[in-house]
Amino acid sequence: MSSLSISAAWEESKAILGRDGQLYLSVALALIALPTTINTLVNPGGMTNSTPGWAALLGLVASLIGVAGQLALIRLALGPSVTVGGAIVHGLRRLPVYIASVLIIILCFLIVGVLGVTNTMLMSVFERQQEIAILLALGWRRIRIVRMILLESALLGLLGGVVGIGLGVLGIQLMKSAPAIRGLLEPDLSLNLVLIAVTIAVSVGVLSGFYPAWRSSRLTPSLALHG
Repeated sequence: MSSLSISAAWEESKAILGRDGQLYLSVALALIALPTTINTLVNPGGMTNSTPGWAALLGLVASLIGVAGQLALIRLALGPSVTVGGAIVHGLRRLPVYIASVLIIILCFLIVGVLGVTNTMLMSVFERQQEIAILLALGWRRIRIVRMILLESALLGLLGGVVGIGLGVLGIQLMKSAPAIRGLLEPDLSLNLVLIAVTIAVSVGVLSGFYPAWRSSRLTPSLALHG
């Protein structure tokens, strides 16, 4: 088995860059630097609620082109014999897969959150069956029971969202103070972003409470007689 040589790897890397360095530079300028510059000029302060629709769309397209350029550069680096056109086509073909992967990861996080809150509320309903049956026996309407469970789910989601935002802000502040990335991280902690995060957390809580609320509404007042 041939031994590894750092000097040989360095010489090979220099040869590849000497042969294809101009190709890498052209792809980087056209598909990464240029879209990033356009996005910065169009949205200098980032996308906000006041950002025009055309500017937001242009920024999104520029970001997607930048991702495709990064994928093309990776393809060029892994396959020196690949042409620039082939690398760009590869990047454009991989872009939908990349976007789908990100969406799947986000969806998995949402599903985990929904299942966690649903399990918590189901356990709460099972432990309070007699209490809910007593409320039904006292004249509470089933829709009122449903509203009570949904309100508890929403409050649970709100609590989780507030705690998550607090931990996120704390983590960002710790990262900003780290010597390795100090001055390189500029987080967006605007009020709009916080409101969006809280809204998503409450929505997940309400969505998670539908099944437990339905289960609680199916209980009968006769369960109040069971000690």
